[in-house]
Order: sequence, then structure tokens, then C-alpha cells
Amino acid sequence: MKQRTKKQLGFTLVEIMIVLAIIGTAIGGVLYYQSRAENTQAATKTSSDVALMASKIKTYFRASNSYTNVTASRINGMALVTAPMKFDGTNMVDPWGNTMSVAGGTLSFALSMGGSTAPIDKEVCTSLASSLADKATAIRVGTAAAVSTSGSTAGTISGGNLYKGAGVTADSAALATGCNESSTVIAMQFN
Repeated sequence: MKQRTKKQLGFTLVEIMIVLAIIGTAIGGVLYYQSRAENTQAATKTSSDVALMASKIKTYFRASNSYTNVTASRINGMALVTAPMKFDGTNMVDPWGNTMSVAGGTLSFALSMGGSTAPIDKEVCTSLASSLADKATAIRVGTAAAVSTSGSTAGTISGGNLYKGAGVTADSAALATGCNESSTVIAMQFN
């Protein structure tokens, strides 16, 4: 008696699982790169917006020879807060959802982005800080970077890693160290 073999009429469970794994991996890759592209786009737009904001603040306050009145509400009142940044009624909020510190002193004003609410990733941090290096007088990066909001140091920055200082060449090692910290803050000072 001859034994007949049945022809396979469908796919096996293993074959279906392999195809689903391949499709899942491809979708995951697409979503990852889409997210990276959106973050890079937000960083590029934000750096342009901050550079324009700083330029207009200098123009508006230069006549008084003081930046002491630079506050989040004043900046919002001058219509300088543009999406994806926003003003929540009290504070400016960066595109990632972190409250921005804003302060002015006699000779300078300072802004910060980043923080623990929605940490920015190191690629965005590096992109933002490096694109603003030629606009800002000083930039500090890291978890401890901060804007001084009161007293004789109002409108200056402190803490973190000094990426760029007045008359100092940008330090890429300090930028890399600061951007690799968790909950990184980018503090920028403008004169």
C-alpha cells in the first residue's frame, strides 16, 4: 500500500509568527526614526525661535541699558513665545513640557530649557546647545545648570558644565558630558 502525503494548504504557526516578528521590527524601526526626526525638527525650530527671541529682547531692552524687566510674562506680552514653546499664564514652557527659567539683570538675561518633567535626549540637547553657541554669551549644560533669578546675579547662569563662556571657545567635551546627564538643563546667557 502506498502512503500518500498530504499537501500543505496554508501557513504554519511558526511561519506566521516569523512574518509578524519581521513586520513588528520594521514598524518599530519606522516609529523610532520618525520620533528622532520629530525631535530633531523641534530642536531646529526651537533654536531658531530662541535666537530670534534673544535678538528681539536685546532690541527692545537695549535702550534702557538694563534687562531687569525681562520676565516670562513680559516676553509673552511682546508676542515672542511661539509654538512649540508656550506660556502657561505664569511661565514659559519648552517644547518638551519643561518649565523654562527666565530672568534679567542689569547687563544680561538668561533662559533655560530642559529638566526633569520631560527630559530632552542627548541628541536634541547637543543640537540645541551647539546651534545657539554663536548667539549666547555663555551656555552651561547638565542637571545642575541653572538661571539665577534674583539678587546681584540675576540674569546669569551657573552650575552644570561650561560649554561656552565669554571669550572662550566652545568645549565639545563639556557639551557631551552635560548632555549625557539625566534631566539635563541647557542654561543660556545673553548680553
